[in-house]
Amino acid sequence: MKKIFFSLSLVLILFFCFGGLKEASAFSHKTGDIFVTKSTSAYGLTGHSGIVIGNGSHVIHHERPNTKPTKISISDWHAKYKATKVVRHSNATTSKNAGDWAIRYYVDGPGKDFKYDLTKTPTDRTSTYCSKLV
Repeated sequence: MKKIFFSLSLVLILFFCFGGLKEASAFSHKTGDIFVTKSTSAYGLTGHSGIVIGNGSHVIHHERPNTKPTKISISDWHAKYKATKVVRHSNATTSKNAGDWAIRYYVDGPGKDFKYDLTKTPTDRTSTYCSKLV
């Protein structure tokens, strides 16, 4: 339970620490950008995250229980999650590699069938949730 709390806390810390960043909709999105929003809450936890993939036109996220990771357009993300910030790694290669891995694992690979579950073990390879995905 501590690891779940840590993962979710990390998303919130990123959101509040990078408060000086522009709203995500003002960015020219790049593969590997991480979207963090406070526009949602569930089970008493606030926030959501996703990772930009491909040519910067889509986001992979894992929204709620009984779903699998989903690829949505950037415009759909912004329509749903208005208060979104972007976290961009300082190294463009690292960022692109993260986005490319997300495609290989969560769109085309074994992670595409993972169910949403807040697990106690971040290394669990049978389920995932939004902050574990990014």
